[in-house]
Amino acid sequence: MRKILLTLIISLSLFGCSKNEESSSPIIPQTKVPAKLIGSWKFVGIYNYFDIDQTDNPHIEYYENGEVITFSSNSTFNQNGEINYNGTFTITEDSVLKRFYNATNETNSFNYEVKIVTLNDSIMDYTCTNENNLGTCPCEAYRFVKL
Repeated sequence: MRKILLTLIISLSLFGCSKNEESSSPIIPQTKVPAKLIGSWKFVGIYNYFDIDQTDNPHIEYYENGEVITFSSNSTFNQNGEINYNGTFTITEDSVLKRFYNATNETNSFNYEVKIVTLNDSIMDYTCTNENNLGTCPCEAYRFVKL
């Protein structure tokens, strides 16, 4: 009986684990920068998350003189507005865009993560992700148009 138990334990320890064990949290791989994202995008409005899937005139509060974000194919960005920022970004297969802001005289470095819900030749809409939605309310969505 001991030999059978010992053989079973040795078999499980040898074959039960693989060399490429992953952590319990899923890792979503980074993807290539989509060609439609490359270029300059101007912030033009904000609307409620509940309205983002509506096709008939969603309520958008429009803004004048919105900031401009320029994404490059080498995964860098520049953001021009009241304060000018720059940094790098990644985008994952599930359309999560994460910007890594470099430190400036006004701020320390920080990260900002959003979920892109619309990306075409002229419009980019994004909303917050679970990571940066700390409240109990749904996120607002932001609209950008390509310049």
